[in-house]
Order: sequence, then C-alpha cells, then structure tokens
Amino acid sequence: MKSLLKLHNICKKYNNINVINNLSFELPNKCIIGLIGENGCGKTTLMKCISQLISFEGNLEWNASKPGKTSYITDVPSFPPYMTGEEFLKFALDVINDNENKYTINEIFEKVNLGIYDKDKLISNYSRGMKQKLAIGMSLLIGSDLLLLDEPTSALDPLARLDILQVIKAQREFCSILISSHDINSISEIVDYVAFMQRGEIIYFNKINDFLKLCEKGLEIDLINEVSFEDLDFLFKYLKKDDIIVDNKKIIINRLLSNKDIVYICRCMVKNDIYYKNFCNKKSINAFLQNINDGENFE
Repeated sequence: MKSLLKLHNICKKYNNINVINNLSFELPNKCIIGLIGENGCGKTTLMKCISQLISFEGNLEWNASKPGKTSYITDVPSFPPYMTGEEFLKFALDVINDNENKYTINEIFEKVNLGIYDKDKLISNYSRGMKQKLAIGMSLLIGSDLLLLDEPTSALDPLARLDILQVIKAQREFCSILISSHDINSISEIVDYVAFMQRGEIIYFNKINDFLKLCEKGLEIDLINEVSFEDLDFLFKYLKKDDIIVDNKKIIINRLLSNKDIVYICRCMVKNDIYYKNFCNKKSINAFLQNINDGENFE
C-alpha cells in the first residue's frame, strides 16, 4: 500500500480538552478511505487539521517533493448565490491562474455528472447534492491530491445519495478521498479502507471487507410463511433460545455465524418445511466495537 500522506502525532485541544489525541496513521494513494465514528469523536476536526484550516500540534508528511493540495468540502458547501455554476468556475480559474489545469469547464461539469443546462442555473437554485458536485468539480479544477468530504450523504434523499456516491467513486482516478460518516452503511459500497475513530484516536484501520466482517452481529431470515417459536425446536440443538427472535415472517439470530453455519441452518429449515426467500447478515457498529475489544481479527 503506497501512502499519499502520513500523519504524525496530531493533537488538537479546545479549552484544554483533547479533541484529537496524539493521532498517527497513513492515507493510501488513489484510494477512498471511510472515516467512521460517532458524532463528536473528532472527524471534522481531523479533516480541518489535514487541510490546515486550523492550527494543531504534530506534522503532516507528504509522499512527494512538495506538500500536496487538499480540498475540504463540508456537508453543505457555500457559494456566491448570485453566480451561475459556470460563472463560479470561471471566477475560480481566474483566481487560481494555474496553467497546469487539465480540464475545461464543460469537462468538469461532465465529470461530476452536472448537466449542460446546470451551468447556467444560479447556484442559489442548486440542490444540496448539486452543490456537492460543484464543490468536487472545484477540487478537480485545482488538481487536488486529497479530497476531504465531511458527511457528504447526510440529509440527501436515496436517489441523490446514490448519485453523489457514484460521482465520488469516479474521483478515485484522480486523487485520494477521505470521506467521513457516522453511518458505515451510507458509504460502504464505495470505500476501500475504513479508519474508525473514537475519542480523538484512530482505533482501527483496515480494508472495508475486514471491517464489515467485524460488524456482523447475526442473521436475519425472511420467510415465505409465518412461523411460531415452537416451530423452531430443531434449531435449539445448535442455538440458545435467547439467541433467536421470531417476528411473523422473520427469524432473527443474534449470534455471529460462519458461512458454514448459515448454510446448515437454512438446510435444516427446508427439511422442516420452513421456506425462506432471503437472508442477510446483520451489521452493527456495536458488534464491531465488541469484537475488537474481545481482540477478534484486530490488526
């Protein structure tokens, strides 16, 4: 894993309270990293430290001959409301005055999935998702090496969320992306790595698939017909009664199961004339925290 940026002993205090606590880790190059943690754990503060919008102790080490360019984008980016999207990008180009810019404004709009007619709209008429796209387009314009996205999917409707995630995923070709969220389900489909933050520290960093395995809490099985608790006597040979919940046409097993266990349970159900239409692993941040505290698979 080639690193883009190394963080060394980053500390940030507000009113003598540690918000970022001696934090060190590496951001890989040309990857999407999910920064996961509960509200108030320090995600936004860390992003502002990386983008050097606030002062902090510690240092940033870029894997390059000069410091990389960063773009920090809030959940609701701010723009001059009296400008159109095209006018703003032209203004930004004049301010940047960068002869190395690779893209025309039309190409920027295309790369962030904004339509040709969106160029002429006032930004005040842009939706929240469109403002996110315009901000990402701005990062392409300045040639950012690292894109920092602070809760980009919050308050978006499902279609807008899918749209912005696809736009974000496409930027991996050009830069590394650190995307924060308190909900892993909102970004798990596009991230390569997860950095889990708690009380101002990164307590876990690994590939997304390894993280999701630690989040597994049990199994949900959707049935074709309703069953009662008594219908599941055959499962009590292998599972504790307290591990099983029956809710009309759904069976919930609150226990971590291997793939072999799941296949065996489903076969037993069919043998006992209980038919299912779907099953899925339950995932929970609480399960993840319990697993790493127990020392399971933690590296």
